[in-house]
Amino acid sequence: MDQQLLVRNLTHHCVDAVCHCDWRLSIVNCEEATAMYFIYIVNIALSALVVAVGCVLIFHRMVVKGHRLWDYSRSGGCLRPKPVDTMLVLLTIYNILRLVSSLVLVLDVAPENIILRSFLFEIPWQFGYGSFALYLVGIAQTLAESHKAVSTGWLPSATVVDLLGSWFFLWPFVINNICSVLAGVYAEANLYVAEVFSRLLYGFWFLHDTSLSAAVLFAGYRLVRILNSHLVKFTKGSVRYQAVKTGIFKIKMLVGIIIICLLQFASFLLLYGILRDLIMTSTAGSVILSVIWTYLGPLTTVFVELAIIINPKIEKNAALVTSSSSGNNTKGSTADCIDGTPIQSTSFDNTEEDTAYMTDIKYQQMRYQQLYEKHVLGPNLSESRFSVDRQNDIREDMFYRKKNDDNADQTAPAIVSTPSITNEDDLILTAKLNEYQSQLDQVDEILATMHEVKNYEDSIADRLLKHDADTRTLTRSKNAPSKKRKDDKKIRKDQQATFQTEENAELKAIIQNLRGEINMAMTQRLPEAKLTRKGTQLFIDESLWYLQCQPELRGEQDVESNPVAKQADLNILKKLLNSLFAADHRGLGTDNELPKEAERKQLVAELGSKEEIPVFSEDVRAWIMHVAAAYLKLAPLSDYKFLIRHLLRCSGGIDWAIPLVQYTFIKEDHDRATFMEEYITVLRLLFDPLSADKSHPSCWTEEDYLLCLDQLSIVHVYDTILHDTLESGTRTAGDLDGLFTFSDKLNDVLDVGIQTFRTHQYSTAAKRLAQCSSRISQVLADHISDLDAKEQMQVQKRMDEFLLKVVDRYLETKEANVWHFLPALPYHSVSIRALWNITTHMLDIKNYEEAQDLQHTLESLPDISRLLAFLVENQTQGIFLLGCLSNIVVAIPTGADSISQGVESELSACLITIIAYTFFTIAFLDDNLRDVYHKDVRDSFSTICTSHPFTISLLLRWTTKHFDTINGMALYLFRSLPVNRWKILKSDLVMLHELLCQGTMGSVQVTFVRYILDHLNYDYEGGQGTSKSKTQPWHGRKLPFLPYEIHEELAFLLLDACQIHHPLPDAEKNEDLIKTVGAAVSSYLPVSAPPFLSPTTDSSGGIIKWSWKIALQLKLYDCEVSPRASDIEKSITNSFLRDILHGHTDPVASHGALLIYISFMLSPTSRYFLRFEAGSGWDKLLVILRRGQPESVVKVLAEIIPAFVFMHGDDFFNDNNLVNFLRQMVDLKNDPMLARAGTSITVNPPKDSLFATDNNGVAIMIGANIWHGVFIDSVNSDLATAGGFSYRDLILHSWFKTVFCKQDWMWNENYVAIMDFICKVAFCLHRHDLAREMLVKEHTLFIQSRQQSNSSIPSTSPSQSPQRNPLRLIKNMLPDAQYNSLLTGEWSLASLTTSNLFRSAGVEDNSLWFAFEILQMETTRDQDARLAFAKLLSKGPDLVETSVSSLLKTIPMDKPVDFLSPYRWMQHALVCSPNHPLTPLYFQSFFSLYFANVKIDDQLVFYGAMYFHKKQELIEKLRDRIAFLQTYHSQRQSDKKCNERQQRHSEILRQIYYSMWLWLDDENLLKPDLDPEGLPKHYSPDRLSQCRKTGILKDNEEKDWEGCRPWEVVSELWLDLVDYDKTIDAFKKFPWIGSEKFYIEPEMPPRPKARKISHVYPSQAVAPPAFIPKKPTHPLATPE
Repeated sequence: MDQQLLVRNLTHHCVDAVCHCDWRLSIVNCEEATAMYFIYIVNIALSALVVAVGCVLIFHRMVVKGHRLWDYSRSGGCLRPKPVDTMLVLLTIYNILRLVSSLVLVLDVAPENIILRSFLFEIPWQFGYGSFALYLVGIAQTLAESHKAVSTGWLPSATVVDLLGSWFFLWPFVINNICSVLAGVYAEANLYVAEVFSRLLYGFWFLHDTSLSAAVLFAGYRLVRILNSHLVKFTKGSVRYQAVKTGIFKIKMLVGIIIICLLQFASFLLLYGILRDLIMTSTAGSVILSVIWTYLGPLTTVFVELAIIINPKIEKNAALVTSSSSGNNTKGSTADCIDGTPIQSTSFDNTEEDTAYMTDIKYQQMRYQQLYEKHVLGPNLSESRFSVDRQNDIREDMFYRKKNDDNADQTAPAIVSTPSITNEDDLILTAKLNEYQSQLDQVDEILATMHEVKNYEDSIADRLLKHDADTRTLTRSKNAPSKKRKDDKKIRKDQQATFQTEENAELKAIIQNLRGEINMAMTQRLPEAKLTRKGTQLFIDESLWYLQCQPELRGEQDVESNPVAKQADLNILKKLLNSLFAADHRGLGTDNELPKEAERKQLVAELGSKEEIPVFSEDVRAWIMHVAAAYLKLAPLSDYKFLIRHLLRCSGGIDWAIPLVQYTFIKEDHDRATFMEEYITVLRLLFDPLSADKSHPSCWTEEDYLLCLDQLSIVHVYDTILHDTLESGTRTAGDLDGLFTFSDKLNDVLDVGIQTFRTHQYSTAAKRLAQCSSRISQVLADHISDLDAKEQMQVQKRMDEFLLKVVDRYLETKEANVWHFLPALPYHSVSIRALWNITTHMLDIKNYEEAQDLQHTLESLPDISRLLAFLVENQTQGIFLLGCLSNIVVAIPTGADSISQGVESELSACLITIIAYTFFTIAFLDDNLRDVYHKDVRDSFSTICTSHPFTISLLLRWTTKHFDTINGMALYLFRSLPVNRWKILKSDLVMLHELLCQGTMGSVQVTFVRYILDHLNYDYEGGQGTSKSKTQPWHGRKLPFLPYEIHEELAFLLLDACQIHHPLPDAEKNEDLIKTVGAAVSSYLPVSAPPFLSPTTDSSGGIIKWSWKIALQLKLYDCEVSPRASDIEKSITNSFLRDILHGHTDPVASHGALLIYISFMLSPTSRYFLRFEAGSGWDKLLVILRRGQPESVVKVLAEIIPAFVFMHGDDFFNDNNLVNFLRQMVDLKNDPMLARAGTSITVNPPKDSLFATDNNGVAIMIGANIWHGVFIDSVNSDLATAGGFSYRDLILHSWFKTVFCKQDWMWNENYVAIMDFICKVAFCLHRHDLAREMLVKEHTLFIQSRQQSNSSIPSTSPSQSPQRNPLRLIKNMLPDAQYNSLLTGEWSLASLTTSNLFRSAGVEDNSLWFAFEILQMETTRDQDARLAFAKLLSKGPDLVETSVSSLLKTIPMDKPVDFLSPYRWMQHALVCSPNHPLTPLYFQSFFSLYFANVKIDDQLVFYGAMYFHKKQELIEKLRDRIAFLQTYHSQRQSDKKCNERQQRHSEILRQIYYSMWLWLDDENLLKPDLDPEGLPKHYSPDRLSQCRKTGILKDNEEKDWEGCRPWEVVSELWLDLVDYDKTIDAFKKFPWIGSEKFYIEPEMPPRPKARKISHVYPSQAVAPPAFIPKKPTHPLATPE
């Protein structure tokens, strides 16, 4: 046959070009494929049906009826399955697995994985077989417990049932799985071996089935025989008789089904195992066998389910009840064990059963009497006395006979010899320990007997009650409440229990006799055990007390050590420990049994005994700790392994012995080299099974190993050794070499431990060792980093080899809990070449050639198909692998894309490229992995690109190439990348342009490009450029983050995008312009995308707005002049400007304005004033202002004006076009004062800055101009020397003059706002003297112009009169129109009320800086009127009662009374904001006038307060305002939102305002003889003295009579209340336009050394046990 086979493997045999398949493993590409396909389809349906029926039955029996799979209530034995329920569940599992294996074959899942298919085919049959095996166990256990229902027949013991049942159930799972798996393993490697295992598999199945069928037949026969003998006891035709008979039928039916199924299956399996080749090559035979084989299991299940369904009442087979109650717990009967249903309590109706109860009590009495004589009278007497009784009992009760035989075997205690007791044991101690253990065993047996007595008392108590049926008929009372019922009578059935008095007396006597006998035995045996324990303790104490090295053990100083004596003592201690450990091993029992100590404690607790019962294992372990403490103090480190070997054999947990594991490096006590050698040895002893004692393998559990690892503190010990080695001042190269050798050995033994723990499936322990390996690598890397550069170079190669070996071991393990620590390895500590090798190993591309350059790598990327296949099957490991690769990239030093770094940099860039390509392929290209890893890869890319931003260029390259594949995921990826750290390349712009040209405005491509350009970093870097700008040459500029060339290219890319999505009108007059723009853009367009593709529709102009947004961020003014921009600007004609300004819709006009803006900023027109004038600069700015983005004009003027002023002085300001353009900006229709534009420019201004509220575009532009002037002065100090030229003053002066050029500017609110801002800047720059000078000149010119206007009015005809502002004419018509003030314009009239329209002056609270300067100027001009008023008051006291207004009218003045300075200062103080910086200065000026006094002819006249003599209501208003300010600053002082400096400032102001409030309320302050210095502190006497400064009139000279007043001398102002010294810094630090490129950042301190990634926590090791010597104390001697 073999010679005719053309193809032969485990799954197919091909003969003469006809292939036949082994339908167990494959049903494709063979002659039987079609037939087997339908056979398995039918099997799938049939299996699904029986599974559904089985699940319903299981639910009905387990949930509805409350059945259990396991009977925990029965005593004796371990296997206690409910036969029917267990069989039903396991058969359902069998059919589920058969359904799954059929689906695998039909769907052809994993055709190459023969191991899986072989395993899947075999595992279901084991569950089906197991169902019958457990049914057999149920029958056997039923037989074992049926002695109370029958009296004859052979009955198996519980132990026999457990052993046979476990063997039948577990044997197939062990041997058959081994054969099936090995057959699959050798299917490809060794076909002969695979076929041998296949034949062996079915040979074993034949043995399983035949043996189980024979056992089932035997057990079923015995059970049926017992039930038949039991059946004759019942009356034929009774309910019990029918129930038992039905149960017998059911048992016969189930046993028959099982035997038929097993025997048929065994015959077919044997046939298949012998004739496999003939059957496979015979199509008909193979198909017939497959039908029988496939359907035998489901059909058997069908019959079993039918047998269960046939008679649901079988569960109430009450005839089989043999209840034995213990309290309220009823044990199951024979029928209960078979059917698995709890039996309901019934009354006893058979007299034969009643008479058997007292017989059982007599048997139990004989058993307890035997135990009494055994323990009290001695084994010989008890054996001879009861031998005849036990022979008679054999016929009566098989169960008790076996237990008596077992106990009889234990009557003579003997010393048990174990392998641990050798010639090295202490024989005396061993004998004592055996005697002690034997005595405790006897105590245990007595306790067990006591427990049985107690339990039997409870179990037979119920037998004293006889139950009789009681039937009653209940009738409803006539007086009962009326309710609707069907009838008035109800029949109630109950049971009545009758106490049997005769049996009670006999039972009581028996129980009392039993208790007395057992208590006497316990009284004798327990003291003997305690005495033996004391003797053992005494022997140990004597052995330790008389050691020769006792002084050394006690810690005495100056004791010379005797090596011979120490070795002798160590031998003694070893013998003691050998005996103690051997006793400990015996005392714990086996793993499958409850330890005796635990059993004893349980019995004592149940009996409620207060007697102390010694615990053997606790005593032995206490003695071990005591002896081992002495051993640890004497033994050298090399002998510590003795304890470790003993501990490895300890079972039941070693938490008690952890202090005996002592391996902590102490420099003073240990030689470093010796310790390292011993440490590796003990670790190998623990982790390497080959180095341990093969005759006594380790008994430790995983928890024991974890405790030992905690005690060993591997990482801490390693760190201590490294610290001792490297911190030594005399370390040599040999020390470093030895350190790495120790590290290699340590990692080797840890790897062995990982493999050992994996073999034992100790996943947590394996993970702990993997963590130790990772931490060791970290600790080593940290210590190496502390070496000097020379030493680091010496050990770099060793470090590379070390880490590469660690990584390779992790990769070989392929366990998720080990790979978890791959990312934590210190990749930063190895060289780039080592990182390359590590990466190739991780990616499984070891044969990939080392990269030559980046371009070569991009063209020949590695094949990572094997890695992708691995990740598909190991997703958890994939997560850790990706994290590891990400950390490798982060470990590469920054600047990997820099060419100047050399070969290392080139290799680094290639390495990053390969890893990035791997990530990109996994997360976005591979169909099987993208859904799993895209989130993790996205996060990894964020980390990688943060360290190496050039990676984004690689991602853009691959994204563009595969955009159709990843589509929307491109934006998902790039949203997580730090695009603002990416220095985009010109080649990247080409790819972005390609994507921009591919889609419409709302397409994914365009959205993707827009996102990237929106998030690029267009700001400046911290470094300063070496070259200065030609247009701004006063200081070196910062370099932008992106090169200037990129800014320029981006500008032209935006123009092209606008032309594509919203083109300019293609008119003849614009033809040259469009061609020029196209030529400018085409220089960098890709060949495949010609410029200006067919335009798309964008009616909303969204692309235009977005382009403006990007363009405003570009540093175009700092770029070099672009010839392309110059060509475009030459094509921009005046007609084009007019069309854009007036003739197009908003999107088209905005597009044209953007074109003008970009070309203007990149051309010489914006760089030189003469070119600006000649190139229609004003017209272009006007188009940009009105049809483009107004903020662009603010930025343009903020940049070009300082440059023009620097090169041409004030020529720019002398141009009248500036005044007109300023008017356009101020009166812009849709954005007056460019308020919205200013808000968009200063997005996040400093909140506490003085200029945070000046956010209109005009103010921002002027502020930026002045800042540049200040900066030019600071860097050209030779120009700004005292009295020299200042660009700051020039720009301030020019802007004052520009505002003054506007006719009647003081009547325009917007112009007054501009003037207010300029005054504010002048104040902050300490140049308000310049502002005062300019305002005085303007006021003088204003007065002159008003005088000329008034004198020329009569001679001017209406036709010749100039046009005037209507409000100005109204003002001239007012009665007090002769008053000429800059503070009385339209902006001021709006505040006048109807009642005082013609009398009161207006007050404006929005321009307080301007008002402050004007009021100071006017106060100075009013000093003559104040002197005249003081002179009038000095003439006599009678004038005081005169009206102030009347007095003032007698004084020649050019203003109304209400416009006098005291009133004006008070009016403005009332409206000042609480947090305005000038508010305290307004109050200072007011109080300086209020307390104003002058000395006239030796008379001191306080004339200031007289202004308010008859106007006390104004004073009250002022007092209320001051109180409000005081409250405001008091609250601000405690406001947590304010910083500490602001809180201190508020406290100062609160005190000042409180003083002012007191000033107004105290009239004594107006008395001439008051001395302010004598006032309390809360009056602020120093400031009050300044306000009460006296003017002196000498010789009637009225010049400078007031002296130094706040409105005259700046130093007299309370400038400390406005942080006057900090106002310059506040102005300089404000982010004015263009300031960021000149601002010189302070030098940062050097970057600290990289933080260590490893932190070694202190050791948590438990200290060794303390040795406390005990002097032996002998007990008193007693006579024999």
